Amino acid sequence: MSTTKHLVERFRRSSAPVAAGNVDAEEIKRRKSAVVLEQRRPSVVKQASSFQERLSAPFRSSRLKTESKGDNIDGSVVSSRVSLFDLFCALPNELIAHILCELPLADVSALRLTARSCHHLVSNSESAVVRYWERHKLSNSQKSLFPPPAPSQAKLHYLWGLQRRGIIANKLAVLLTDFVAHEILIIRGKRKRKQFQPMWERMHGKMIPLLLILTQFLEKYRAALLEKCLHDWPPNHGFEILPSGDSTLLPNEKTLMADYDPELLVQCHSMYTFMVQAFGRQLRPPTYASPVERALRGWSAQPPTRHEFATVLVLGGIPAIKDIMSNKTYSERRRAFGLFVSGISPRESTRWREHWAKLDTGISLERVPALRVVLPP
Repeated sequence: MSTTKHLVERFRRSSAPVAAGNVDAEEIKRRKSAVVLEQRRPSVVKQASSFQERLSAPFRSSRLKTESKGDNIDGSVVSSRVSLFDLFCALPNELIAHILCELPLADVSALRLTARSCHHLVSNSESAVVRYWERHKLSNSQKSLFPPPAPSQAKLHYLWGLQRRGIIANKLAVLLTDFVAHEILIIRGKRKRKQFQPMWERMHGKMIPLLLILTQFLEKYRAALLEKCLHDWPPNHGFEILPSGDSTLLPNEKTLMADYDPELLVQCHSMYTFMVQAFGRQLRPPTYASPVERALRGWSAQPPTRHEFATVLVLGGIPAIKDIMSNKTYSERRRAFGLFVSGISPRESTRWREHWAKLDTGISLERVPALRVVLPP
């Protein structure tokens, strides 16, 4: 009986409200707010685990189906984990090619460099991807300037070449338009730049197609020039670039220009003249500086000679002009100009193979040390 009374008394004391003297009011409010927040806010860990369960449910079901198909005759289950990439590789080749056609070229290139199996997948679908881009994504001007290869010889290098030429033409158009704004029209200040922005965009948009035509013409001109130089000179001499030759060096110049519309040729000639003048202006020291300032800033170098200028223009083309003009200061541009002229000569540079590989002239690197280039006047 005493034990029962003792338990009842103990239960009454534990269920009694807390006296105000034992716990202060702030502690009571803190405990109540904690209880309310615990009731209102669910656990983040529970939410993450439930989301993970919902996300992995389809893959878990496909894996279970694959494991059920791998049963042995005696009834034992073969535990085989199939990844998502294995399921993708198991698709038909036509479906894989259709998926690759919808991807950007940068993603296709990254997928090709991921693993050997990915490289094999992309290589098997190259022809299908090139044909899809030819039919649906390439413009008529791109296909006329750079004709697509035959379906049996279609490679992704054709699309990458088009993309690279477009990027180079876009960057060079930006540099030339900025040259007009800063050096010719002298646009300074945010207000004037904002007013000039619509004209800047129109100039930039008109320059890009003309620069693409000049890119194609200079590539064909360089290929014909090198082919003639290799054919005319015996391979018993060292590398040499002669300053100039007579006007009959390349008799098929008219044949090259006959492929273009006469009105378009006039616009391209104007664009070519302006590009050469802007490029030459970027390689000359400023005329407003005094001799002392030129010496302190390193602007005492002489302008490039016509021979060096023609070397960059004929052998380097639009990409070399863009790379040199991308440098911000005069000293950096002159340094890049000198590195290009000296870098393509096997007599002056030990890394001439890298420079000729970047030029992508189409001739064998073994024939470069015995090459004598006669530049046009």
